Amino acid sequence: MSLTPALLSEILASYLKVFPHEMEELKPLAAQCSDNDDQLFSRSNMRGHVCASGLVLNPAQDKVLFIHHKAMDFWMQPGGHFDLTDPSLLDAAEREVREETGLTDLQLHPWHLVRAVPFDIHTHPIAARPEKNEGDHFHHDHMFLLIAKDEQLNLQADEINNARWISLGELHNYPGLRLRDRFIPKLKMIGLL
Repeated sequence: MSLTPALLSEILASYLKVFPHEMEELKPLAAQCSDNDDQLFSRSNMRGHVCASGLVLNPAQDKVLFIHHKAMDFWMQPGGHFDLTDPSLLDAAEREVREETGLTDLQLHPWHLVRAVPFDIHTHPIAARPEKNEGDHFHHDHMFLLIAKDEQLNLQADEINNARWISLGELHNYPGLRLRDRFIPKLKMIGLL
């Protein structure tokens, strides 16, 4: 079954049952789903479009992988745009992790097996990129918690400057608001911190 605004709305509703306090900030995504906006899956939609990412844990589950994205000039989890050829959001997240990091053997964290929703859904602004003919827009990122079989990386050199495995105990030093306000509390919730 291909991803549609109606199916995305169902995923969002299930997610908000687990994280009801995030309802207000996810209203833009909910509105696009309600409007049956088929352009949700097109990166040319400046109102907002769907992305998928992976918060990747090492095999011991004591480190998390961050990449330094060239275009964004920022340390973040691997991820990117949902593609209509992706069978699901999870497939899109795994594809993006494979493309950007070279990690091929990924396992879905058991947390997902109980809840069957993304670990985080986040709508955030993206600055205009005139070189790509893109104005200011929003990404609706659907992030999954993944476990890598090993820590050997083969970075996508044209998009990624660097990567590092960061100890979970050091995450509080990371400057990103999404990490501090969302990832750390969720990692604590499932007992990884």
